Amino acid sequence: MILLNGCSFTYGDELENPDKERWGTHLGELLGKTILNKSAPGASNSRIFRTTMGMLSGMEDLSQLEGVIIMWSAFERVEMISLHAEHNYDRDSNLINSQFLQMSPSRISKNNRSITRNWQAWETFYGEIYTRETGIVNTINYMSWVKWICDQLKVTCIQGWFHEGNRVTFAKTFSPARIEQLGPRLTRIYEPVIKKFNALPPQCKLGATENDGPTFHEFTMKNNFKLMPREHPGPEAHKAYGEQLFNYIKNKNIVFEQDMYTPVIGTNLPR
Repeated sequence: MILLNGCSFTYGDELENPDKERWGTHLGELLGKTILNKSAPGASNSRIFRTTMGMLSGMEDLSQLEGVIIMWSAFERVEMISLHAEHNYDRDSNLINSQFLQMSPSRISKNNRSITRNWQAWETFYGEIYTRETGIVNTINYMSWVKWICDQLKVTCIQGWFHEGNRVTFAKTFSPARIEQLGPRLTRIYEPVIKKFNALPPQCKLGATENDGPTFHEFTMKNNFKLMPREHPGPEAHKAYGEQLFNYIKNKNIVFEQDMYTPVIGTNLPR
């Protein structure tokens, strides 16, 4: 069994039958593996990390786990807890049964019932509290921790970014000109982040650099696949991307197989 997590691009948002049409299902069929897809539309990286760790810590039989594949979401998305029933709506005003809300700047300008009464607070949050550095640091830490956990469980780990916008944001945030301008204020953030990022193997940063293959969005656009009305990849793109990842896995000799789980004692969690 392979645990798969991500946002709408991994969930298969706008597909007529996400369970059958999304790329994770096609990949599972090609690999001959069962896929447990925990993705959710609009998911923040906090939500992806939280639910991934929840699944891994809650599994009764870890010996059945063969791998973890995560396609990380946009840096700027954040997760909050709300106990107000009127806030538990998605961007289409459909009621969702969760106290965890996934928010991003793009939703502030939408007619979204979950933020109608709080738009000014959200604008303040993104304008004065949230920073690109925050989103990047959190995401790289999540990626590093997931890889470490997979190493301890002795299962295969593949990670990537769903959209090349993350790559652009990363480059702009830590550009040489900006590092020179801000000096130690930025380098104290940049140095540990780039060290962790560089320590990740290529299979754990797909789409994060131009040398590590395209993001799903990039793959869809370059191949002129049809987009759905809200600009999510269509069924043809999902099928082709599943095949793309399958070929990557085969060409890199990446193997998903059961390995008897034995805890590794005395190994420090990456800081």
